[in-house]
Amino acid sequence: MDAGQPPRPRVGLALGGGGARGAAHVGVLKALERMRVPVDFIAGTSMGAVIGGLYAAGVPVERIEAELRELNWSDVLVDRAPYRHLVWRRKEDEGRYLLDLELGLRHGRLLVPSGLRAGQKLGYELQALLLPAGDVNDFSRLPIPFRAVATDMETGGRVVLDHGDLVEAILASMAVPGVFAPVEIEGRLLVDGGMADNLPVEVVRSMGADIVVAVDVGTPLASRDEIRSFVGVTSQAFTFLTRQNSERSARLADLVIRPELGGVTSGDFASAVEAIPRGEEAAEALRSSLDRLAMDETSWSAWSARQEGPGPLGSPLSFVRVEGNQRVDERVILARARIEPGDPLEVGTLRAAIRRVFGLDDFQWVRFRLEKRGEERGLVLRVKEKPWGPTYLHFGLEAMDDLEGNATYGVKANLTRTNLDARGGEWRNDFQLGSRPSIRTELYQPFDFSGRFFLAPWLKTERRREPVYVDGRRTAFYKVDTTQAQVDLGSSYGRFGEVRFGVYQSRIHADVDTGAANLPRFDIDGGGYSLAASFDTRDRPSIPRRGTALSLQAVLSRRGLGAADSYDRIESAASHFLGKGRHTLFGALTYGTNLGSEIPVYDEFLVGGLFSLGGYSEGELRGQVTAGVTAGYHYRLLSLPSGLGEGIYVGGLVDARNVWADTSEISLDDLRYGFTVVVGADTVAGPLFLAYGRAEGGRDRIYVTLGRTF
Repeated sequence: MDAGQPPRPRVGLALGGGGARGAAHVGVLKALERMRVPVDFIAGTSMGAVIGGLYAAGVPVERIEAELRELNWSDVLVDRAPYRHLVWRRKEDEGRYLLDLELGLRHGRLLVPSGLRAGQKLGYELQALLLPAGDVNDFSRLPIPFRAVATDMETGGRVVLDHGDLVEAILASMAVPGVFAPVEIEGRLLVDGGMADNLPVEVVRSMGADIVVAVDVGTPLASRDEIRSFVGVTSQAFTFLTRQNSERSARLADLVIRPELGGVTSGDFASAVEAIPRGEEAAEALRSSLDRLAMDETSWSAWSARQEGPGPLGSPLSFVRVEGNQRVDERVILARARIEPGDPLEVGTLRAAIRRVFGLDDFQWVRFRLEKRGEERGLVLRVKEKPWGPTYLHFGLEAMDDLEGNATYGVKANLTRTNLDARGGEWRNDFQLGSRPSIRTELYQPFDFSGRFFLAPWLKTERRREPVYVDGRRTAFYKVDTTQAQVDLGSSYGRFGEVRFGVYQSRIHADVDTGAANLPRFDIDGGGYSLAASFDTRDRPSIPRRGTALSLQAVLSRRGLGAADSYDRIESAASHFLGKGRHTLFGALTYGTNLGSEIPVYDEFLVGGLFSLGGYSEGELRGQVTAGVTAGYHYRLLSLPSGLGEGIYVGGLVDARNVWADTSEISLDDLRYGFTVVVGADTVAGPLFLAYGRAEGGRDRIYVTLGRTF
């Protein structure tokens, strides 16, 4: 700039709130860069704080656009850790108790989660993008000075956030009441800034801007015909508040950009990227006004270079500590994080660490910040424990009816007291009422803070009705009562599975429930060794779309340990799901053997029922050895409304399997074949299936089930 020229006016950008419509801010920024219009100050509200905070911190607008296009909004706006990231014990709970409900129990009172999102996944995505600026506490020290606007929940007043944790400030600015939990900063409960100042023109002016360009992406008021529900009325009331203050602020701006965003609603994040080119178009439409603020190419290059964010953090960490934990021991958290002093700070490593810690399922959110101590720089893992813990209740439903007189049902509940000690011990109790009532209690005690090795004594008692078939005709039902006590030593391999070796004692009493009076009754003592191994990388337990599951169960019954019969029983299963888009192929193998021993009739392998030669009744085929193979496909027809479940599916499978009296008798010629077609829904209460199964010989059956899985 020539010495005789007046200094250029400093330009401030006020980015308004509007939910998904706020993606238009990216288009405006792209257009301003193309016109070489510098931005000296930014203030943002809600989505404007998200886009504005990223840009102010030096994240290139192209990177912001790419992230918006790649982000899976349906996942990132859900706080619960995905099934595949949960530690193994929480995977077990989710697989057994498919009802999407978790309660707490404390001092005899039920505690209900707020139901509000804490922004865990969105917060992490922001932290990963803002990692190079992670130790900036004063927002005026960002490449472009920045302010986020929030609303004080107690007073309703505007709160301008100019320092602290940048990600936390952004989350507070976009914490829509009733959707996101309020964010506490310096003793104040903060929510979405739109209610107090949805278009922060005055804020950016007070930062020192001579010219203020405001970008208004707020939702227009709905017509009377569009207000037909409670949600519509509530949305209109919120919009009324934001429109009033936005219009007042817009009158204070020097230039207002209003993109045409018809068809993009504030909550439609799946369509957010459609707003980006509309933001560009709206800014281009005002080029004649914006050109007056443009720089020449030389000045623009120099200005742009100064606005680049700090480079990546290459030096190793001097320390790692935990903040916010009360019940969960710091050593458990650090053992899961697997980040130690001396390690370099990398986004991929940090992402994996946050996932592992959050997968413990003890926290509402897990975040991080960088901290300086003199010349040292370290990592602080910040956690917020679930307020309704540490004792949790889970529930599940299970029902099956083949419309031919075979119906079962069960109501299941789980009560788990977590974090009994520093190493993360648990007392888990499982209950079931219905056709197969049972109680199981287990004390789980890890030996180390990583949870790698553990001791688990447990006790279980159950009652079930076992059908007896002769030539395909049901002739009797037995009432079977089983009690078993066992002590397991085990090793857990993170979120993927575990191996257990145990010693057990049991008692089985079986009596005729319906059938001939002269049928035998049983009172049998059991005792022996057991081996169990499990592995699971599936994306969900109900209707998986990808991943692998493996299991092995071995029972070595021994008279020397009190058993009435010595025998060996080994059962294994493997399944794999390969999904792409709406399509999923899957296959499964099963094998069970007696290793040449004689398995008692009450412990034989069973075949028949849904997904196991569906044309046969459940447990109709019984034998000493079994083998089977399954191949199938399912297609996701459509998604269910939010809060009702995942989606509706159609599919089918073909299977070949049988049972034999001895391993030497296994022959491919003896395999029985069948197919099953299914219409299913992955609901909040668990998978709901309507299925038709048919097997060779004209055997067919219709099933209606709830809570049964593939």
